[in-house]
Amino acid sequence: MNPYNNKISKREQRTRRVEDNVASRIDEVANCVHCDCDMVYPIDWEQAEGTLWRVTLRCPNCEDVSPGVMDEELIEKFDCLLDRGTDSLVRDLRNLTYANMATEINSFVGALDGGHILPEDF
Repeated sequence: MNPYNNKISKREQRTRRVEDNVASRIDEVANCVHCDCDMVYPIDWEQAEGTLWRVTLRCPNCEDVSPGVMDEELIEKFDCLLDRGTDSLVRDLRNLTYANMATEINSFVGALDGGHILPEDF
């Protein structure tokens, strides 16, 4: 800001407005502000000012979509949190797939043993 002029340029106003709304903690972006769900994820992002990013977040629980601003350090933390969540979902999917396949195999073996499946069924 120019010390000889009390007017603030539009760029400085925009930068201040963005910086006023910058999230400072991971729980500010990872948890929904409406329902406190901890599975919020980004659906859009763009660079704002310098190292700041505008991020649109979506809550899968209450369907809320809200904008946020984060610095690169917080983006990195959020990315790591999202990676851990993805790893957890993939692990659960594998476990469910295995359990479903085991159930189907056991049912098929039971049907074979009980004589409920005949060659003409194929």
